[in-house]
Amino acid sequence: MEKLRLIGLENNGNRSIFTFEKTPSFFALFSKILESMNLEPLHEYEDAPFTIDDATDGVDHKENELYDVDIFYGEKHILVVIRSPVPRDQYLHHIKKFAEHPGF
Repeated sequence: MEKLRLIGLENNGNRSIFTFEKTPSFFALFSKILESMNLEPLHEYEDAPFTIDDATDGVDHKENELYDVDIFYGEKHILVVIRSPVPRDQYLHHIKKFAEHPGF
């Protein structure tokens, strides 16, 4: 199974930052992570003539009662900020299922 490439991690209390390599499969794979966290997937990109290269200097936001997620699209990387009262080690399995990182 194809996975996202996680290239950076940071944690600060109830805020975690994940840096992903920007790849064409990001929308589909990250949508699976969102759905596993009971968040809406990235539907806005499914049917549009839109590519990952078009997503630069943009932001998406997803939120439910447990997770507040911002997705920042850079030129080469995508930063995902997750704010949650849930300890990171209790939701990290959602990301590990669809992403790879050395030592993960």
